Amino acid sequence: MSAERAIERLLQAFADRRPLRVGSLVLTVFGDAIAPRGGAVTLGSLIALLEDFAVADRLTRTSVGRLADDGWLEGKRSGRRAEYQLSESGKVRFADATRRIYAGPPLGGGDRWTLVALPPASRGTRQHLRSTLRLGGYGEINEGVYAHPAVGPTETLAYLRDHGILSPLIFESDLMEGIDAAELVR
Repeated sequence: MSAERAIERLLQAFADRRPLRVGSLVLTVFGDAIAPRGGAVTLGSLIALLEDFAVADRLTRTSVGRLADDGWLEGKRSGRRAEYQLSESGKVRFADATRRIYAGPPLGGGDRWTLVALPPASRGTRQHLRSTLRLGGYGEINEGVYAHPAVGPTETLAYLRDHGILSPLIFESDLMEGIDAAELVR
């Protein structure tokens, strides 16, 4: 099979996946391809690139706008062109996510967990907090209560403060004997 045909098959397999999460694709393109090569791209060039992934230009524009609103990207105008790059916050968040995705297994057997309990908040704030914690690898074990098997309390507090979460309760706990950590995660 030719390289061109193999690429076409990969692109088709990608396009067939549903639901397609364009925002995640845009962040992957920025973090893995654009940031290491200068860091900025025009919206038109990004639209052209994502067309190969069967992403409509309107969906690309919407996703880029939402990512900018959420603080992942920052844009600037140059004449009639809009150019985007990862914001400083976006760079930190992307590095956090990359570290979490590609990190090895937790040291120490994974029997020690960090728990985060958040104070009551409005629906919009709760959604923001949930998204931030999930992005950091924290699992929600009950409404407002999150757990992580590999990040300690000090790192957790720093992560939360970096993301504007200022009043959490943070605990560290051991799993009881007989509790299977893998089953708990599932």
